[in-house]
Amino acid sequence: MNLFRSLSKQPAYPALLAGLKDESAPQQRSTTKTGHWGSLVLFVLILMTGYYFLVVNSGLLQLEIETDTRTVFKVYWPKKNGHFSERNMTELLIEPGKKTYSVRINNTAKIDYLRLDPSEKTAWITIKQVRIKQWGYPDYLLRSQGDFENLEILSGVESLTRQDQGVTLQVKSSDPQLKLHLPNRERLFSPLTDPTDAARLLSVALLAIAGYFLFRSFFKNSSFLPVLGAIALGLIVTMALISDFNTHPDEYVHVTAGKYFTDHTLPPQVGDPAITDTYSVYGVSRLHSGEIIYLLAGKYLRLLQPLYLEPFFLLRLFNVLLFGALVLFAFTKKDFRFFLLPFLISPQIWYIFSYFNSDAFATFLSLLAAYQLAGKESA
Repeated sequence: MNLFRSLSKQPAYPALLAGLKDESAPQQRSTTKTGHWGSLVLFVLILMTGYYFLVVNSGLLQLEIETDTRTVFKVYWPKKNGHFSERNMTELLIEPGKKTYSVRINNTAKIDYLRLDPSEKTAWITIKQVRIKQWGYPDYLLRSQGDFENLEILSGVESLTRQDQGVTLQVKSSDPQLKLHLPNRERLFSPLTDPTDAARLLSVALLAIAGYFLFRSFFKNSSFLPVLGAIALGLIVTMALISDFNTHPDEYVHVTAGKYFTDHTLPPQVGDPAITDTYSVYGVSRLHSGEIIYLLAGKYLRLLQPLYLEPFFLLRLFNVLLFGALVLFAFTKKDFRFFLLPFLISPQIWYIFSYFNSDAFATFLSLLAAYQLAGKESA
């Protein structure tokens, strides 16, 4: 049976299966090449447009705040009709011990005021400095007592005290609101004509072009799959090393089941006193599941006993090695790379290899069996 041969005839699988040869007609290849250049232009335009609207054409609000309460500070900007909504809002978490904050807001050149909701609970808050930055415009800075005359109470703020180093607020409601008036600022230069900003936009375009070709090279012949698998392997190793024992689902019942076969070869009888510690809180022992993984794990533990490492750590290493074998196999066998795709769908899938359980071994065998079923050398 050769499933790859039939799959390779379908246009949906050109790069995933075995680095297939391009046997298309010259006219089709020419059309494809034109499409690649069109994709490049579109990719550059999208990135430059996003950079302009998200960075150049937006404001940066920098705050210096002291508070006695961990709470949420919200910033609203008005819609065209002057009303506020949750869609025109950004928020940041403020807490004792941290003073400086920054957050992106809307184009401040087109609005006359902002609404500040300083807290969601009772709190004392001192705003020592407010700075609004936007390319092409002078900074708007509030720091002195006179500067904060542009800040007024709308509702929910018990008191507002202006002082030489900012303004202190006493909040006693869950929905306090302040209004910050913004002055008219003259544009100093256009981001598109200023040499520095023009250079930034050109840099974005060049990075987009380089990224596009790297992206194409990376995804050619499905070579990206084992690379991403290796990244997942690094995360698996990290999880296995830093997480405490039994912080993963039912890890202790899997480990105790594996430890049983360190000194035994045959499965135990139901109710055997030697397996008392292998039962879960639900009264079930993995030793009665009939899975061979626990026998293999027990003999693996017996082999590595001279290392004097914790059994749970050695058993985690067992599953890590299984995933490492899959990634190594994918690097050497192009046909197998297609079967790594399930692990790249969600971290919840490769997560099972970061601690000891029976699912990882079952998944390992399932992928190898699927490869044998679909591989070119399969009978």
